[in-house]
Amino acid sequence: MQKEKLPKGLIGMLLIMVLGALPPMFDATIVNIAVNSLAKEFATTFAIMQWIVTGYTLALGIAVPFSGWMMKKFDGKTVFMGALGLFLAPRCSPAFRGASPSSSPSACCRASPRAS
Repeated sequence: MQKEKLPKGLIGMLLIMVLGALPPMFDATIVNIAVNSLAKEFATTFAIMQWIVTGYTLALGIAVPFSGWMMKKFDGKTVFMGALGLFLAPRCSPAFRGASPSSSPSACCRASPRAS
C-alpha cells in the first residue's frame, strides 16, 4: 500500500489556520484570568463580569470568520482602513464637538461604566 502525500499548499494552509487560532485562545484565556481584577476595577459583581467576558469571547468568535469573509469580498487594505476608521471615529470626534460634552454623537461610545 502506497502512502499519499499531502499537497504542499494544503500543509501551509493548515499551519496558518492552527497558528491563527492561537491568539484568540490566548486572548480569551488572559481575559478569563483577569475577571476578578476587572470586576473590582469596574465596581461590578463577578457574575456580571463573567457575562461581559462571555459576550466579548462570542463577539471575537464572530468577528474572526466575518473578517475572513470581508477580506474575500473586499480588498485587505480597504477592510483594514475601514476598521481603523470605525475604531478611531468615536475617539477623535470630541475634538470636533461643541461646548457641551453631551452634544457629541460619540458621548455614548466614550461613556465609562465606572461611577464618578
